[in-house]
Amino acid sequence: MILFFLPLIAWVVLNMTYRDWLFSLDPREGITHFIEYWVTYYVTAIPLWVIAFLGLSGGLNVLRKLAWSDPLILKTDFLRGIKLSGKQMSLIGLLFGICYSLIRYAIDWLGFYYRVFDDNYSVVFGIFVSYFLLIVLITYTAYMVCMSSLYNVTFKQLLVGAFKLYFADVFLATGVMLVCL
Repeated sequence: MILFFLPLIAWVVLNMTYRDWLFSLDPREGITHFIEYWVTYYVTAIPLWVIAFLGLSGGLNVLRKLAWSDPLILKTDFLRGIKLSGKQMSLIGLLFGICYSLIRYAIDWLGFYYRVFDDNYSVVFGIFVSYFLLIVLITYTAYMVCMSSLYNVTFKQLLVGAFKLYFADVFLATGVMLVCL
């Protein structure tokens, strides 16, 4: 599974110096490079999220077999997990990557806006709301990933079912995710 996450990890590590350079600039100068940074760093990582979630489908199948004490052949069961839920997990990875890049865009843009133009509390509130949306996205995606690996449902049923499960007890689910993070 780490082989599927390796491109995403390498992309993050390779872009660390670019991110550090951008945020070390004067905010008025850095804001001119912001769209270029967002497209380079987050938007190009979306296909890497798809690959990572594809590997996650195989890993979850192996984990499920281990939890149920079923006999396990690692390579065969990993590839079988990709075959069974790879398409759904890839779609989940695509949606997660798009939503993650948009939320990170909002967080970074509000951070720049706070430093350059306006340092009032409404911008800080916007940053906290964006982080809250990021936690909701991670938690909702966790429900979708678990459902995709356990149940044979359509993607629409997966979206609706995860929505119902998450928002049935949103405070408990968000609290558990905050503790996990």
